[in-house]
Amino acid sequence: MEFCALCWMGLENAAEQELSARKLHAEKIRKVRQLIGEGKRKVFFEADPDADTLRQLGTVEDVYAVIASSRNPGDMKGLARMVERALGSETLHAALNLERAVSGRAKAARFEPMITIENRSDMRRRELRDTLLTGVDKKLPKWRRTRRDGIGLWLDIHGPRAMLCVRLVSRRSGKRRDLPGALPASVAYSMIFLTYPWQGEVFADPFCGSGTIILERLRFADASAILGGDADGKAVRTAAENLARTPFVPVRLDATGLPLPDGSVDAIVANPPWGEKHDAKNWTADRLADLYEVFAEEAARVLRHKGRLAIITTAAKSMDSALKNRRAFTISKCFVVNCLGLRPHVFIALRK
Repeated sequence: MEFCALCWMGLENAAEQELSARKLHAEKIRKVRQLIGEGKRKVFFEADPDADTLRQLGTVEDVYAVIASSRNPGDMKGLARMVERALGSETLHAALNLERAVSGRAKAARFEPMITIENRSDMRRRELRDTLLTGVDKKLPKWRRTRRDGIGLWLDIHGPRAMLCVRLVSRRSGKRRDLPGALPASVAYSMIFLTYPWQGEVFADPFCGSGTIILERLRFADASAILGGDADGKAVRTAAENLARTPFVPVRLDATGLPLPDGSVDAIVANPPWGEKHDAKNWTADRLADLYEVFAEEAARVLRHKGRLAIITTAAKSMDSALKNRRAFTISKCFVVNCLGLRPHVFIALRK
């Protein structure tokens, strides 16, 4: 079966690496440089995965089973024929069985129609929605439309290409309290993934905010110790609420003076303040630069030899300067991610 995963622009390589690591037919992965709505990319792969493997994918936001695709379905009548064939196919039933295994839901008769259209001037979103709804009425007459908690049916048109998919996984449905500037879960997971976490490591997030990075680290192999906290008391309380069902308790701490011995940490993953995410009066460019300089020095102190640092910010020049000024880090990766309506840089650095 063919699948389509959506990831934030800039995380395609991380998604490809994770798919390969999970042995999802890595040789058949193909990246398609098409943007979807909020700045996401499509990554296609062919596999016969089990439900657990799909649930464990962390670098992507959504995963869909492709039940029909066409390089050129022609006009609306041709598209309607493609939709009706797909909704009566064995591929649909296989996708629905997999969706139930992933979600744990009983056999459902409710669906959410989703439409995306790019680079096609002769089709309108309303026409596409009506085509999908008509196809469901004909082939699945017992199904009822809903706005939430239904089976996602996604009709996507990009230029001459068309595809119809069933949503299997969505990482946007978590019941988590977020603070302004909180990272999407898949971005936090990808940053951790790119530090190659291992069982027994000592992990730290000194700008924990609402706790997203800590929550994502708990999805990996057990660390021997995790330190997470924030200088903001409200952030610590919010993180504690989000982490209430875990054994982890965030603490109030100063990232520029960590309560840790020298060379005691294996990995630091952090989402420090950005100018665009905070009150500009409080976080000027100069103040951010000063914060990054002091934090880089503290990170160099507590990280072991070959310890890993992953950090995200829109103030890329200040962060690059702070890491290079220490002469204690080698920047192994630096790339732009499209998220939160911004284009922050992610730095992956190795302690010399």
